[in-house]
Amino acid sequence: MDSQHKQRPTMSFWDDPVYHYLSRQHQSALDSGNDLEAETYDKHMQDIVNQSMSDNDYWRLDEEAKTDRKNRKQERKQNQRQKRPPINTSTTEGSINTADLKKNASLILKSREKMSSKR
Repeated sequence: MDSQHKQRPTMSFWDDPVYHYLSRQHQSALDSGNDLEAETYDKHMQDIVNQSMSDNDYWRLDEEAKTDRKNRKQERKQNQRQKRPPINTSTTEGSINTADLKKNASLILKSREKMSSKR
């Protein structure tokens, strides 16, 4: 289906993914001190709220929003990969030593027995 013939979604502006995209871009422009760009995004956001944005502008921004979401998702995946420590299979650091567990469990039981016998 061609974007010119698609029907715009019927939802409130706060649920609209294009509005969310514009809001993020607006905040980014404000943070970077780009007042002219912030005004443009503000106008687009107001057009969505007033339902006065042209279909062509809406679908163009919708495509930008989809691209932005895809890029942010890829960045998150890359950041997650970078944060994970590499798995080193040559070390047994993460393995469970059952002998130590049994020893600790028996020490706990002995400690409880001593405490209960003192009462």
